[in-house]
This record gives sequence, structure tokens and C-alpha cells, in this order.
Amino acid sequence: MHAGWNALVKVALDRLRAMFLLTLCMGFISLGALPFLDAPHPDSWGFLVASGLLHAGYMIFLIKAYEIGDLAQIYPLARGTAPMLSTFAAWFFAGEALSPMMGAGIALVLSGIYVMGMHGGGRGQAKLSSKAILFALVTSLFISAYTITDGLGVRLSQAASSYTAWLFVLDMVTMTIAVFFWRGRAAFRNLTPHIGKGLVAGALSLGSYWIALWAMTQAPIGAVAALRETSILFALLISTIFLKETFTVWRAAAAVLILAGAAALRFS
Repeated sequence: MHAGWNALVKVALDRLRAMFLLTLCMGFISLGALPFLDAPHPDSWGFLVASGLLHAGYMIFLIKAYEIGDLAQIYPLARGTAPMLSTFAAWFFAGEALSPMMGAGIALVLSGIYVMGMHGGGRGQAKLSSKAILFALVTSLFISAYTITDGLGVRLSQAASSYTAWLFVLDMVTMTIAVFFWRGRAAFRNLTPHIGKGLVAGALSLGSYWIALWAMTQAPIGAVAALRETSILFALLISTIFLKETFTVWRAAAAVLILAGAAALRFS
């Protein structure tokens, strides 16, 4: 589900307007669900607001990264680095233990990042540009930050579904403000023909993150963050089969290394 909505954002509209449409659709779907859900516990609202701001930063940097690099390059870098950062953050903020297996997982993730950065190019270049790597890694910082924020917040909320719905309503508000200041009224024009694709991508994104947030109420945050990254291999397949991006042995090797690192973090 997660790889699927990233692929739809990669092909629809320009990147900013595609992400904005996605956020609008998720927000309106969530608004429709709110009357049927209990309110989150008041202790979780500070986490909700903080997460809404972090999600806006994540979306903006992801947009910039996709403008420069291919899905098969950017997705593993951004998503694969995040569980490593989330594991450290979960240890620091939530007291979740580190172990030797986590060290092995971190080493594998970093190895995959190096291979993708040095040999992952698919548009005639030998390697991914340093600017694209920077945007992808900053994106991973935002992913890690909102993962920990939401993991702690959803536990306090005592209502994973309600927390998720309110989160995407806040995402809609913050992203609308950001897009207006970034692009002005032009960003809001001619979105109607793309609403169908936006609703599909929005439902995939909403569903995938709802599952992750619910799982964080049942299992360690770092483990859930790592297990989510099985989507890296799906992203590689989607980019090759549907987006016709170049498939290389280096890309496959990098994705497998990053996925193996995520798995090591999951089972640590």
C-alpha cells in the first residue's frame, strides 16, 4: 500500500500538486470518519499537532527528492534509513532496548545507502546526485521524527483509529497552508480531473499508516518502523514494471541490503 501511493504521486500532476491532492483526499476521507469515532485522549493532542507539522516537512522534502531522482533510488534511501533513526529515537525517548542485532541492521542499511548512492543511477548517470541524496536523507529524518511522535501519541490517545483520522485532517490543514505560500492560488487549479487517482492514493496512504499506528500500540515502535520497510522491494518492482525505470543489479543489491537491515532491526 505504501509503495503504491508513492508510485501514484510519482506519475500524477507535478510533484507538489500531486502530494497536495493526496493530502486533501486523505483529509476528506478522515473527516467523513470522525463522526463515528471517539475523540483521542487529551494527552495525545500535543503529539498530533507536532506530527502534523512534521508530516508537512516530510512531504515537501519527498517532493523535492522525487523531482531529482527515480522512485527506485529515492524510496529505498528515504524509507530504509528511517527505521535505523527510529530505532535510536525509540531507545532514547521510549526506553526500547538496543542490541547487537540492531548494530548489524544499521550496518546493512548504511551499506545499502552507499551502494544506491554510488551506483544506483538510472538516467545515464553513474550515481545518484549528492543533492538527491541530501533530500532523501532529510526526508528520512522527518519520517523518523513523525514515527516516534505518532508512536508515543497513539499510545496516549487510547484510540488508534481516531488518532489517525485527526492526524490526516491536521495534515490537510498544514499542507494547504504550505502549498498556498509556496505556489499560491495556481496550485489549486485543475485538480478535479485527477481526483479519482488522488482518492485511490489517499486511501492507500491512509490505510497503510493506520495499520502502522495500530501496530505501534501492540509492539515496539522501532520494530514496526523497520517491518514497514518491506515496501522497498515492492517499490523496486513497481518502478521497473509500471514506471519503466531502469532496473540494474546495483539497485537490486542496494534495495536488498536496506531491506535486510530493516529485517535485522525488526528481529533484534
